[in-house]
Amino acid sequence: MMMVQLANPNRLSKVIEFGTIETTQNQNGMPVETFKAVFKTRGGVWTRTQNQKYQVLGTDLEHTVIYITRHRQNWDGTIQARVNHKVYQVIDVDFDSQNLPTSYDLITLSEVNKHG
Repeated sequence: MMMVQLANPNRLSKVIEFGTIETTQNQNGMPVETFKAVFKTRGGVWTRTQNQKYQVLGTDLEHTVIYITRHRQNWDGTIQARVNHKVYQVIDVDFDSQNLPTSYDLITLSEVNKHG
């Protein structure tokens, strides 16, 4: 795996909640999917290089956003994320193969659009 370098940890200015979708019933007894946070961490927006922006043009990754977070040993079960009250689908986790205090992971997210 790759090693992500973050020169300024102050860039981790966003609170990101990671979790799953839970189905509950609303007051009318209808099933409603809601986000259920499992854990939260601090993160920051990771900017793609110009070359990377060209590479994702016209693909499913074109409208995704990447966040950098401190390294986590296990991302299992984290299928969604919430940042600033917006819910995102976790598309990819590019984690650092080393477990050092300076290790960071890149999380690719795609905004979830609810219909109806």
